[in-house]
Amino acid sequence: EPPPPPPPPLPQQQPLQRASSAPPVPPPAVPPRAAMSAAERARRRFSRAASASTEKCETCQKSVYPAERLAPVEGRVWHKQCFRCDQCGCKLTVSAFVLSSDDGAPLCRPHAAQ
Repeated sequence: EPPPPPPPPLPQQQPLQRASSAPPVPPPAVPPRAAMSAAERARRRFSRAASASTEKCETCQKSVYPAERLAPVEGRVWHKQCFRCDQCGCKLTVSAFVLSSDDGAPLCRPHAAQ
């Protein structure tokens, strides 16, 4: 019987290449204005404007943004949902309320009469 054929030659391996010694360049933190879309610029502009609100609700002391703001009452600001009678908790409107003479809390007309 003839001897088995020799195994095929192994492919030559490429030598390992070392990584470059220069550190990787990080991406820019903020894309240049030209690279931003109009929608992105508008979103950022709105975000800055919304975060600039410093008016605080008289009831809950949280920021009051224009969409949830009740018209100012004697220089004071409330969320629409926070403008309630201090005694009974009923929802008040700008045309139907009285400020307490004691502490300036909003009251419904029946409680203001007491």
